[in-house]
Amino acid sequence: FLKAILVKVSGYLFNKKQLFSVYLAYYNSFIKATAIIAIPFLAFNIIYFSKSIDSELFFYFNFTLIFIVSILYIFRIYHLAIKGVGNKISYFNIFLYLCTLEISPFIFIYCYFGEY
Repeated sequence: FLKAILVKVSGYLFNKKQLFSVYLAYYNSFIKATAIIAIPFLAFNIIYFSKSIDSELFFYFNFTLIFIVSILYIFRIYHLAIKGVGNKISYFNIFLYLCTLEISPFIFIYCYFGEY
């Protein structure tokens, strides 16, 4: 909710209401699609922890979830970049956006879990 308000206010401040509303639509679609896709994976994980199932199957099943979410994420980044270029936003600004808000969380997660 807070992100939606921040995006709408930013759209008014930078006079790019249409671009920011497209961003918000892609963000909401990504979150909803990820939630719907995660339901069977969460059910499998609950069953896995309640019963003894082969751990290799558990690994591949969860890896599949990460792969599907990553594909959706790449698709979202691609469309955001295309919409930004279509609205005459510089490539440098798109690059900075992708580095700071889209790619850096993956790097932080990798650094955190890479130590273990």
